[in-house]
Amino acid sequence: MLAGTELMLCAVVLFKMKRQRYAWVALVPTAWLLICTLTAGWQKAFSPDAKVGFLAIANKFQAMIDSGNIPSQYTESQLAQLVFNNRLDAGLTIFFMVVVVVLALFSIKTALAALKDPKPTAKETPYEPMPENVEEIVAKAKGAH
Repeated sequence: MLAGTELMLCAVVLFKMKRQRYAWVALVPTAWLLICTLTAGWQKAFSPDAKVGFLAIANKFQAMIDSGNIPSQYTESQLAQLVFNNRLDAGLTIFFMVVVVVLALFSIKTALAALKDPKPTAKETPYEPMPENVEEIVAKAKGAH
């Protein structure tokens, strides 16, 4: 997901710099990464298979606690901790998936706005050379403290 978000940023910068003909270099891998990671996140959070899904695992352990049928290798508090951890993992997975989808929507919005503007919309700081008396400036700054 992280690589997908960074590639979305790269694509938006290309659109803002009016270099949209190169945007495919970022957009093709972005699409693939988002398809793979969002699908995997959905499966990991919501799969009914207890070997895969966080919520299925949590429900399995919660059913053990509710029925009182606790395996000998676990205590009730360990199972309760596993239930909590798996529900937390599912929540975090869903949260990050939502963040990525929202970022994708804002990236599309920004790229479309950049396409409508005839001028480059990327803001860059102009080059400023270092002052020749940089040592004096640093010494004064250190002396002021």
